[in-house]
Amino acid sequence: MTVDALSTRPPRVATPHRFLVLWQSPSDRSYHRVGTLERDTEGYTFQYLPAARSTSGFEAFAGFPDPDVEYRSQELFPMFANRVMTPRRDSYGAYVQSLGLSDARPEPFEVLARTLGTRATDLVQLLPVPTIDAQGLLSFYFLVHGSRHVDAEAERLGRLQPGDPLYLAPADDNEVSPVAVLVDSQPQPTRDRALGYVPDVLAPLVRALLASGTTLRVVAEQVNLPTAGHVSDHMRLLARIDAIAPEGFDIDAALSS
Repeated sequence: MTVDALSTRPPRVATPHRFLVLWQSPSDRSYHRVGTLERDTEGYTFQYLPAARSTSGFEAFAGFPDPDVEYRSQELFPMFANRVMTPRRDSYGAYVQSLGLSDARPEPFEVLARTLGTRATDLVQLLPVPTIDAQGLLSFYFLVHGSRHVDAEAERLGRLQPGDPLYLAPADDNEVSPVAVLVDSQPQPTRDRALGYVPDVLAPLVRALLASGTTLRVVAEQVNLPTAGHVSDHMRLLARIDAIAPEGFDIDAALSS
């Protein structure tokens, strides 16, 4: 596959059909894979991973008490459906627009793939597992995190337009996260002019792609200035990554590295 293939990338990233369910330890803030959520033609499946049994401090989710059961449902399980804003909310239209979604009522997996199912009330996140298409292209979205720490007044964000290129670089000197990856609007990112960070749960995958030397294209997909009034800090900027997958690239291994 050649670099030119990036210029013919699909206009929209395919909705993932599989998520890793992550639990964050309150003691050291580390993330642990405890389950999988999948969708197929017959509905939805949730099951625990073997690691859930040995993860210190983790307790089974209320809706899934048995670690040995594969749970199935024709509808998305309430635990995960509740991580998507209900269309009954007055701010729902603005919410959908801030995620760069054109559908009036996008299906839940498409929303979860962009928000990671994050809620302030618990320690669970959903990590979408992207796929490599028939042309060898790996694509996914992410909401840039930590913007208020590096661009509190959104001055740099205000100069950004959808479609503008973005640049990534490991932030090995970050004292909070050992896997931190900076997002910048200029080459050779630095914290002094950064727009934020790749979410920690996706950072290992991004670092693996950067380390592989493969060709990446990163663009601003949606820009949401905080002056709009309905935008939370972690939804200021939606980015899209398109990469030529290196031969033999193992997405699952990269996500867990």
